[in-house]
Amino acid sequence: MRTRAALLALTFAAGCTGDPDTRLNVLPDFRTPPDVDRPDAAGGAPGGGAVVPAGPEFPQAYRFECIHIDKLGENQANGAPPIQAGVLNRLWVADINKHRLNILIGIDAVDTATNQAQVFIGSGIGLDDASQCREPTTDGTRFPAALQPGNAAFATAPADDTTTCARAAAAGDTAYATVDVNVPSDGAIYIYAQDEKGVYFNCTPDEALPQAVPLRQVRARVTLTPSGDRIAGELTACLLEADIAQLCSCIGQCAATSLEDTIPAGMECGGCPKGGIPLAKQLMGIRSSPECEALTGGTSYELKATFNAVSLPGDPALCQ
Repeated sequence: MRTRAALLALTFAAGCTGDPDTRLNVLPDFRTPPDVDRPDAAGGAPGGGAVVPAGPEFPQAYRFECIHIDKLGENQANGAPPIQAGVLNRLWVADINKHRLNILIGIDAVDTATNQAQVFIGSGIGLDDASQCREPTTDGTRFPAALQPGNAAFATAPADDTTTCARAAAAGDTAYATVDVNVPSDGAIYIYAQDEKGVYFNCTPDEALPQAVPLRQVRARVTLTPSGDRIAGELTACLLEADIAQLCSCIGQCAATSLEDTIPAGMECGGCPKGGIPLAKQLMGIRSSPECEALTGGTSYELKATFNAVSLPGDPALCQ
């Protein structure tokens, strides 16, 4: 069984699920960046396109420093969010700080003539920012995203704000650009997580899939600071009941001491790292979302989260 992990399982870094192992962040593959006009020193576009403030250079990858769930499925009948949202928010703080959960957004190139950026969303492996590499089974193909030069939609929330990771831009906020990301509907973004021993937190017995949590119908709005050193924004996605049914996850940390330390075959979550529990049990009681049902054609749960991220010192290579 392959060993890969994901990020949402109580997902993201909170779990161990089955053995999802497919290299498909299933999107059309165009790794070669389009022709890119760089802004001149005054911020103008040589090709006659939109004016983009001078600042960042691309490619540039960012690692999430904060992610906060605002919605996970539908609220309970009394209006309260499901308890799992609060649990995940607390767990992710520790997992991100320990570099167990490394969610990456990369901007490979910016085309100022067409107002498009070439973007990827994936997962990293590494115990600090400098050592990040791209987890190969969840490494998605690049896809185009609409660029709004100079538009500030979000800004990083204060560090002591425990209710959000990004705030709406205020009067006077500046930005290099805001990017609107829409992953094609037939694609998925897989989120992977692992501990310091290399034990993945999410596992699936289907060896055609990555050991990671798939997010579908992913949409994100991302604002870059004028220098491009940080991003902040909001992400919306759908968690399918059918995907959840295939996953086992560890809460907080797996009990396994190595990838070979697995649950015996024939038992629940057999073949997955010890400590894994069916994700469906962990998310029991969450109510399906009409918005995601309409998009996916089945029972699914809307995930809405704010985030902020910091630029990495280099462009992460594929893990070897």
